[in-house]
Amino acid sequence: MSLTRERFAAQVKDALQHMYDPAYLPQLELTRLLAGDGDQTWQERCQSLRRILIEAIERLDPGPQLPVRARERRMYAILSACYVRSLTARAVMEELAISERQYWRDRRRAIDALIQQLWEEYGQRLQAAPADAGVPTERETAAREETDLLISRSVPEEVSVCHVVEQAASALSGLAQSRRVRLRMEAPEPGLLVVADRTILRQICLNLLSHALGTAAAEVRLQVEEREETVGFLVSASTGPTAAVQPQRSDVGLQIVRRLVEAQGGHMIVAEDQSGWRVAVELPKAQSLAVLVVDDNASIIKLFQRYLAGTRYRVVGAESGAEALQLVEQVRPAAITVDVMMPGQDGWDTLQALRARPELQEVPIIVCSILDEPQLAFSLGADDFIRKPVQQSTLLQTLNRWVGEPRRAVRRHRARPEDI
Repeated sequence: MSLTRERFAAQVKDALQHMYDPAYLPQLELTRLLAGDGDQTWQERCQSLRRILIEAIERLDPGPQLPVRARERRMYAILSACYVRSLTARAVMEELAISERQYWRDRRRAIDALIQQLWEEYGQRLQAAPADAGVPTERETAAREETDLLISRSVPEEVSVCHVVEQAASALSGLAQSRRVRLRMEAPEPGLLVVADRTILRQICLNLLSHALGTAAAEVRLQVEEREETVGFLVSASTGPTAAVQPQRSDVGLQIVRRLVEAQGGHMIVAEDQSGWRVAVELPKAQSLAVLVVDDNASIIKLFQRYLAGTRYRVVGAESGAEALQLVEQVRPAAITVDVMMPGQDGWDTLQALRARPELQEVPIIVCSILDEPQLAFSLGADDFIRKPVQQSTLLQTLNRWVGEPRRAVRRHRARPEDI
């Protein structure tokens, strides 16, 4: 059977995720089809495939004639940083000064553009080439189509791991009881977030646990570990020393999970031995975003800390304008809130001084005041206005409205006095 456009796209994504994995690349059909067989060793074929992919990435470079912030330049820069220089997602975001949401959106578009370029170059030959794999079953074809549809509709966001894990455990508790399998969940801290599509993350957990329940005779355990830049999910199925041999299950479900995981920028490893079956999944962790709260009232800073506990935001407090101007040199705030009634350098002066900083031009500044002066706040450079006393829901809604997209894109929709 020839290699279809859909299978080719999946193979390219797989190769990108494992570009420097000498144990994985030789298993890909793409390695044989693009790098060839001949008299080459498997190491040489892997090197050939890497060279093809890197050269294709370089051909996407639009050149210096486009501005640095042009989408085409960003897409090329993301591919080059991720797959040529092997930078982490967080390092790429910091280097390009873009948000997580924009990073994952542009990365997905960039990979699609790379696949299209490679398909235009190699597609005709690949469609005529015989493939090693047999014709997929009807179930495999349907599963692939459903997975493609789910991925195409995915919207990466910050998702609570605890909430998704608890949902999956609740959904499968009845199945575990009917099979007399202990289902143990080691739930993470409520504030732990990953960057993923919510529906896809739930499907990953459900598929892994369901597969494990079909292979285990004693216990299934899901553990979540927080790491520096990722969140690890470990699902293990312990058969026990006297367990009866279970019938071998189809790996279609695991193939789906692997594609879903990799579509979210993660990776998956499966292992099995005499003690049981286990799978490890890693997904990008949502990094905490600093919110600089400038208020001479320490109780307000503590109130905002309570409001934002367990979210993607962390509060950095400054009790004066001078302290705030010093802190912005040490902290890279995602947003700033300013009280305008402060002794010494008042909030209006602080607002103007912060807005004049070149490094803060992309940072939203929100005035929080008991004074009803939104028009004055906007004229001095504020992006939004919240009246005191501040409610938790109002603070979160305002931060979520501004944080996540480049300020230059949302500034056109600056809050208006009549909206306050």
